[in-house]
Amino acid sequence: MDVAPYTVLIGAYLKAGNVKKAMNLWRELLELGLVPDSRAYSAMIDGLCRCNFINIAKGIFTKMRTHGHTPTSFDYNNLMAALCQESSLEQARAMFRDMVNGLMEEAKSIFERMTKSGFPPSVFVYDSLLKGFKAEGKTEEILNLLHKMADAGVLLDAELTSTILTLAALSWSVEHEHFEGIQATTTMAMKLCYRLLRPTGLSELEC
Repeated sequence: MDVAPYTVLIGAYLKAGNVKKAMNLWRELLELGLVPDSRAYSAMIDGLCRCNFINIAKGIFTKMRTHGHTPTSFDYNNLMAALCQESSLEQARAMFRDMVNGLMEEAKSIFERMTKSGFPPSVFVYDSLLKGFKAEGKTEEILNLLHKMADAGVLLDAELTSTILTLAALSWSVEHEHFEGIQATTTMAMKLCYRLLRPTGLSELEC
């Protein structure tokens, strides 16, 4: 017996808003010894988020990872959107950072969609991306993002300021052959921090 027919039926029931029948089918396939694949998990997460059964969706998401399936950007996006709608911003933040750790390109794609749709990314999105680029050693990506932050007039919080200053400090400890990119990254980082401190008068203590 194949899990595919169950996936189709579960998706159809959830699309119709019939969560009870979808959950019954989910339990039935498990009782039959069938092993849900990535598509089955994604169908459940998508449908449950659409029906505002977010806690159940989070549980399915956890089981998906426990059983060795890697969530796609589609799965992350659905859950993050649902969490934001119910004002669970800290959970959405944690999920985005988790996504950055494993799906950096997808995280970048979500960031680009945010900016193009006129929905400004929050400081935690910028912070997560900077840390992700740092972990991958992508100096050019860091510099591009810092420029975007400056152009967007992003107001830094304490955590983002710490990340930027760390990047500025680390940039001078790497190989000299990358000097131009490193110097540009450091300069942009310090400019952003200068703008943050200026309203308080602390920026008068220039280096």
